[in-house]
Amino acid sequence: MRRALKSLIHDEIKSYRSEILDFTKALVAIPTENPPGRAYSQCVELIAQQLMELGVSIKVVKITSGEFARYGILGFYGQAKRTLYFYGHYDVVPAVNQRQFRPFVRGDRLFGRGSSDMKSGLATMICAIKALRESVLAITGRAPRFEMCPGLLETRFYVERGIPALAYGPGLLKVSHGPNEFVRISDIVRCATIFALTATRMLG
Repeated sequence: MRRALKSLIHDEIKSYRSEILDFTKALVAIPTENPPGRAYSQCVELIAQQLMELGVSIKVVKITSGEFARYGILGFYGQAKRTLYFYGHYDVVPAVNQRQFRPFVRGDRLFGRGSSDMKSGLATMICAIKALRESVLAITGRAPRFEMCPGLLETRFYVERGIPALAYGPGLLKVSHGPNEFVRISDIVRCATIFALTATRMLG
């Protein structure tokens, strides 16, 4: 069954390549610069819409008020004894210029502010949920359980409490935050596959 599930997941995610690229580009186009914290609500709305279309129950949490309000999203899918928690952030460092919010593709690279850190990572998480949901349902007839929380990436808080945590995504640290920030499109697809396959192993 695991071999069949792995094959299904690979095929599912390959079929999502254009969809995941378009979603990443849509996220990159939203100028969620921090500071000052602009356009957060617009980005949260887009992420929430994608999650709801997958049947994920969501809760948008307003963390701070004022001119530049901060928001987090909690999302839950399925019910099981074990839970896999996806965690990320949608804010980006200030752009070198506003052209960085006009994403473009050159070969296998998607350029734009946040493409590497970490809007492509958010897109891969959502793609992995979709692929795993479809694949697990096809084989077992029941849905896995996920939690997802785009927000501040502070995995150390989980480690301090004895909860295994790691940061992983398709971006490259050496280009993140730079004037030519990009992410390889093939790495976005590969990362979504890794997330989904990791979930199958962890959730059984």
